[in-house]
Amino acid sequence: MIRNASVLLCSALLLLLAAPAQADDSEAGGISRNVLVTITVVGGNESPERSYQLVARDRTGKARLLTGWRVPIPTTTSESPALTSYTYQNVGLTAEFQARVLPDSQVALRGEVEISRVTEPTARLASGLPPTIGTFQQEFDVVLREGDPLDLAVVSTPDGGRLTVRLKAVVMR
Repeated sequence: MIRNASVLLCSALLLLLAAPAQADDSEAGGISRNVLVTITVVGGNESPERSYQLVARDRTGKARLLTGWRVPIPTTTSESPALTSYTYQNVGLTAEFQARVLPDSQVALRGEVEISRVTEPTARLASGLPPTIGTFQQEFDVVLREGDPLDLAVVSTPDGGRLTVRLKAVVMR
């Protein structure tokens, strides 16, 4: 009888050890929450301020946002007959990140943001040359106080302007 109880106890311990680890939800009261993340882009060649919002689930995978255009890039040209092949490149804003709700009204964000734009579209394409695409890319691993904006990056652009990328996170209750 004692031997059977020992075997059952050992089996139960092995099952517990073999079970996949789960995220600790103690800070969230055992409830996974959504985080509303706002990405604001200030400056650059376009409108003075553009904001994008995305909802990320606390601790579960990556959230991804892609907004913009696919720009044709001429890759090969045949002389006879005149043929051009094109590939397409995403131009605009791409953001990918993970969110985690922390205690004390804080949110951790880890990921990257990329902002790109065509700098010489018409003249180069008309002549059959690929357009010039300017790209800004920033990886981040930050902790924000919920609701407070954080200037992730402030950079000078090649045309003499300034580009600011701002993050803000709010836990949805």
